[in-house]
Amino acid sequence: MQKFIVGISLLLGAATSNVQAQDIKFSDFIKQYNEIELPVEDVSKLHTNKTIEAVAWNRLLFDNQAERAKFYGTNDTLYRLTTYGRIPEEPFDYETWRKENGEVIWYDVLFNIKAHPIGRIDYPGGYIGLLNKVVGFEMTYYDLFIFDKEGDLLSGVNLSEKKYKKNGEPEAGIEATYLKSKITDEGNIIWHQERYNVHTNRVYKLMPDGYFKIVEEKTEGEFDY
Repeated sequence: MQKFIVGISLLLGAATSNVQAQDIKFSDFIKQYNEIELPVEDVSKLHTNKTIEAVAWNRLLFDNQAERAKFYGTNDTLYRLTTYGRIPEEPFDYETWRKENGEVIWYDVLFNIKAHPIGRIDYPGGYIGLLNKVVGFEMTYYDLFIFDKEGDLLSGVNLSEKKYKKNGEPEAGIEATYLKSKITDEGNIIWHQERYNVHTNRVYKLMPDGYFKIVEEKTEGEFDY
């Protein structure tokens, strides 16, 4: 599922901010992240009021990178992580409705997708893990990305996905949790996904080359769409 597919044309705006973001240095960018104390029993319980500028996010994960994040499957094949994307750099509007005196009233609402720098994990070999939270239109996500010291993106794992009861209203509560994770003392990811009646458990471990590998995997249930 591709995330953040909302108004591609919005990404063409904010020209002034884009020019400023061209000079963002990785060493400066990571100063936004405080060190995470391990272990973490539930990644989705981690919060911060700080936000990442959308332009800086897009530069870091896309414009400044030669390739997308990757990870090793159980068969030692290196796969591209496709389930993350650019963030619109300006708020977008959508149409919704409410009832007044028994009548349906349609109106426009602005929504701004926000990214939050949750924290940093320093891995052996000089690799840097940046944990981010994205409050999207339909869901809130947590993702962990691995960089080398120069800021080159190597690997990534989606850690948490929670769907809102009502699109565009995170405060309305959570309808479903599709993905949850915890992080061990060693920085390994204990990963659990429940989707379409299929339960999948994995353990991700960072390899010496800076890429996560699925070192354990177990799937139960039958696909029910």
